Amino acid sequence: MSRMRLTPFSFLLGLTVASTLGQQRPLVSEIPEPVSDGKVRLELGVDFFKDQPFPLTGLQGDLVHLGVIGGRVGLGSHVEFQVQGTIGNFLNINRRGPAPFAERLRISENSTSDIGDFLFATKISLYKEAHSLPSVSFRVGAILPNLSTDSGLGINTTRTFGSLLVGKHLGKSYLFSNLGIMLIDNPADLASQSDKFTYGVAFMHPLRGPITLLGEIQGMHGDRHPGTEDALQLRLGAQIRAAGLTWDIAALAGLRKTDPDSGIVFGITRDFQLFKLSRKP
Repeated sequence: MSRMRLTPFSFLLGLTVASTLGQQRPLVSEIPEPVSDGKVRLELGVDFFKDQPFPLTGLQGDLVHLGVIGGRVGLGSHVEFQVQGTIGNFLNINRRGPAPFAERLRISENSTSDIGDFLFATKISLYKEAHSLPSVSFRVGAILPNLSTDSGLGINTTRTFGSLLVGKHLGKSYLFSNLGIMLIDNPADLASQSDKFTYGVAFMHPLRGPITLLGEIQGMHGDRHPGTEDALQLRLGAQIRAAGLTWDIAALAGLRKTDPDSGIVFGITRDFQLFKLSRKP
């Protein structure tokens, strides 16, 4: 199966509640509000997952994502374009087991690595939050395969998705949820696919000063094939605004046997006003 290779690319935060709640990291659930007109948001992070299993290849171990990069561009007041990916994935192998693609592995050491998959998506705002009504957006995109089955870390198939995003302020807190579908090509049989229901519920609560608490529960459920199992994770963390950046950290717990036992993510985010679309008077 052919693999698409992408060359890794190198990519003033306010102190108000509104600008704080626009930051995405370290949550997986997507905020409904798009990046504002002409603004570019750059993200960089590192992830560590304890005892991450790979059912398609039978590997299990401690996984590190180095260079978790993301870029978001506001195209007008209602549209955001997104690119996300990982420069390097490194697995310290603790266990090997029987699996559909276990015999394909050519790994003699106790570690393996590969460049990560890349996501391309568009978020479209359908309704801005007003009075008692929540904000509503739609997000559609695809995850293109870079991680290979030869490295033991990937399923090497394309995933397409669409989701409805809803968000509402309740006092100082901001609650939002994602509901959608994801179609995953079956890595063992390209004539079939896994149809997944994706979901997520998250909150953000600004504290006094530059700190915002946040958390979520998110996952997917549906047809299961090796490599396309269900997932469910809980995250709890914080954002801290300092030195012109938003710093984030979160701990996570895997709630399914195919999830990592635990993990921690860390990253930074910065916004730039790159351009301003002209408007007729």
